[in-house]
Amino acid sequence: MDRRHFLNTVITSSAALAAPLSTETQAAPAAGQAAAADFPVRALEVHSTRMWRWKSVENAFQLMEQLGLNTLIFHQNDLPDQIVRPSAYLSSEVMFARWPVRAHTIDNNKQYIRRVIREATRRKIRFFLEVKELYWGDGILDLHPEVVQANQIVCPYLFTVPATKFCLGAHGGARASG
Repeated sequence: MDRRHFLNTVITSSAALAAPLSTETQAAPAAGQAAAADFPVRALEVHSTRMWRWKSVENAFQLMEQLGLNTLIFHQNDLPDQIVRPSAYLSSEVMFARWPVRAHTIDNNKQYIRRVIREATRRKIRFFLEVKELYWGDGILDLHPEVVQANQIVCPYLFTVPATKFCLGAHGGARASG
């Protein structure tokens, strides 16, 4: 079985599983689209580097429309550090002076996520970022050694960093629905 045949089989099977058991009161789906299930959230989660390739995301949007999915989730453990500069702790001047490549990468990734949000909104697809693990970059520890106490235990103050980054990202950038 070649890859294309396998993917078509998976799509057809997934569409059949997503279809509601009772379709008597529902209108027939448009040609090429699966009937939407009776679930308020029908999501596709992307947990790989393919989320950073526009062609893969575009294909995901097309597949979602075919299957009647209404929510796209990007899941990456260090996602906050990929799209938000922790400006409460590291100013733009410091970021560009010490880590210029990282600073530019963050800006480019932020623009890319905004593009994904715009396209999701255009297609009436909800978009979420999922982060299960809190992570912060080494730069904060380099420039703020006070967060590590004498016995090498991280000061509780540091645990406010990820929340601050999300807050700054929400106020300074594009917003995802939800």
